[in-house]
Amino acid sequence: MSAAMKVPKNTVASIILKWKKFGTTKTLPRAGHLAKLSNRGRKALVREGNKNPMALTGLQSSSVEMGDPSRRTTISAALHQSGLYGSGQTKATPQ
Repeated sequence: MSAAMKVPKNTVASIILKWKKFGTTKTLPRAGHLAKLSNRGRKALVREGNKNPMALTGLQSSSVEMGDPSRRTTISAALHQSGLYGSGQTKATPQ
């Protein structure tokens, strides 16, 4: 089969095992928790955080207005992932 389809034997074997286990060869959904913030909401929070980095409660109320209600910890984590911290300074990039 692998020679006829010009794919490696391991690929054919993994597809057969997947068929036996799940009854389909479609890509199945991954495990894990969905993101609380959409990409659009995250970008909006970063823009607001750049304007006033010390106002987490203001960011929380603006996230409710945008339709992405979030807790302070979620907003703080999103800002930290974007490189923004409470003192208004961004993360230093290594030279």
